[in-house]
Amino acid sequence: ERQPRAGGAGGGPLVVLCGERLKSRTGQRFIASVRASGLRALPAPDGRALAKWAEAPRHVEAAGDLVLVSDWRVLAPTLAVLHRARENLGLASRLLGTVVLCGRHEEEEARAAVAASAPHASQGCPCAVLPSLAF
Repeated sequence: ERQPRAGGAGGGPLVVLCGERLKSRTGQRFIASVRASGLRALPAPDGRALAKWAEAPRHVEAAGDLVLVSDWRVLAPTLAVLHRARENLGLASRLLGTVVLCGRHEEEEARAAVAASAPHASQGCPCAVLPSLAF
């Protein structure tokens, strides 16, 4: 399967979607909705998929903006993969914002995950926790 590049043709940020819930029917519909809105999407249901994309060689000119949409349970490792790729591999993509998805009953845990992952988050990068009945 062809991996989307950050930046390049198509314009706009690349929406990186992370978490096991992407494998569900609801997750697949969410990915389709992101794409139908004209945005490029990189589904990464597990850390290996994101690491493979983040570690792929690319030209500096191909770097672009990212929006991260992540299940709260994988937020810290997801941000760690992106941070490691920026620090060690020269990933030049800029994180514009993070959306953390959780169930309504998980909002407190999700907010704690956001607070705990602050060392890996970009300075000044907005982050929103969105509880959903779909999760």
